[in-house]
Amino acid sequence: MKTNENAYQADEVSKVHPAIKAKEMLEKVGESTTDIDFNDCEINVVVAELLRSVLKDYPNVSGLTFTNSFIERKVVYNLMQIPDTVNKLGFVDCVTDDLEKGFIPFASLPSRKNSITQFTYSGHAIGDLENFFNKLNDTSITQLNLDNTNLGDLGTEYLSHALNNNRSITKLSLCDNNITDGAKFLLEMLKTNTLLTELNLNGNSIPEVYKQEIEGILGARHKEDHHEGVKVSGADNPVNTVDDI
Repeated sequence: MKTNENAYQADEVSKVHPAIKAKEMLEKVGESTTDIDFNDCEINVVVAELLRSVLKDYPNVSGLTFTNSFIERKVVYNLMQIPDTVNKLGFVDCVTDDLEKGFIPFASLPSRKNSITQFTYSGHAIGDLENFFNKLNDTSITQLNLDNTNLGDLGTEYLSHALNNNRSITKLSLCDNNITDGAKFLLEMLKTNTLLTELNLNGNSIPEVYKQEIEGILGARHKEDHHEGVKVSGADNPVNTVDDI
């Protein structure tokens, strides 16, 4: 999730306790704030309640990102139930009380009842992969970023099966996920899922045969949609990519 001049970042606030740092940063949110970027913060029940209040008072805030932050597991679900004014939600290199169970419980994914269309989760493995991905079909997410979550080929298989029936996601980023032969599942998925048009697999060792077929399918879709073309960027074995998800 990109930042801009209207985004408040927690690292701009004084070096204090992570929870106090988050509260100080929320107190600086104003009418011109469009994104709130927590960095090296602690999100406990008190901070979560303050955040809820801030989002209610400032509907101009449309994006939330949590980076290198500790988030109490009991408030994770509450963070998913945010106002409809927020459409971008991201968790990057965050930790919680019980990381072994996966930072984000699959049942806590943003449901179709809210407005989240851009969702990022990266930096840690996902617990209960199969249920997590099946839950994707109950969301309104259109841009999904799961970079560096150690999916591997098995996780890629689960994700691909879920995306066979997905009717919302158009952009997907799976960089640095140790994907090799698992790309065959993505290839098969693309043959049935015609909605997905942009895929980033940089940082994975994709076999050439799968890479070329994936490039061919996505390239044809971009041509049909009258796009300027499909970007191919460098990595172990580059495939069609989306710049930023």
